[in-house]
Amino acid sequence: MFFKNFKKNLLPVLIIDILFFLCLFLFFFFSRVKLKTYLATIQGFSPALTEISKNELGGTEQLILNLNQTVNSAFLFAFLVIPIVFFLLYIIFQGLSWHLILKSFKEGINKNNFLKGYKIYVIKFFFINIVPFALLFLFIYTYLVK
Repeated sequence: MFFKNFKKNLLPVLIIDILFFLCLFLFFFFSRVKLKTYLATIQGFSPALTEISKNELGGTEQLILNLNQTVNSAFLFAFLVIPIVFFLLYIIFQGLSWHLILKSFKEGINKNNFLKGYKIYVIKFFFINIVPFALLFLFIYTYLVK
């Protein structure tokens, strides 16, 4: 009985997983382009920084403020925005995928009950996964900062 329901519900789960990887790929592609833009902006400060090293101090304070702002924006994007968006994509897509898999254990899935109970399940899924994700994030952050 279970395998019959699961086989019938396998296609929606596969579509959801493919959509997850597609969204993840597109987001990481966007992130890569955004980080390259930040790096190009930071490299644009290189000639001005060499002028500072030659003891020409005119406009130094504004240059350092602009450089600091760009570096902080890149840092926040790389270490805050990317992990949060990845986690939200994971929660939305994988939560739906597991919701459908567990629902196929209990009952068949049709158009009427496809998203029934999904909101409550996603909230539970979020709280179950936030602790390991936070620990992983802290581990990676402390490893990269060293």
